[in-house]
Amino acid sequence: MRAHRIAFSDAAMADILEQFDWDADKAGRTLAKRWEAGVTATLLQIAKRPGVGSPCEFGAEELGDTRRIRRRISQISDL
Repeated sequence: MRAHRIAFSDAAMADILEQFDWDADKAGRTLAKRWEAGVTATLLQIAKRPGVGSPCEFGAEELGDTRRIRRRISQISDL
């Protein structure tokens, strides 16, 4: 099965980089790298199986297809 492509807006990339920098500054690079690994693993999972996760119930119509995936830092291997 072919994986789907995920495209990021400039704002999304800026948010990811800003979160990494904030985590590194406040909690250290080890935690920031673990968070980055978790984001990467989640995005790869979504690319392979776009329907993964539980549907969210938001009132806004444009968020109707939003899903959530539970991740724990302990599930991410240390770098």
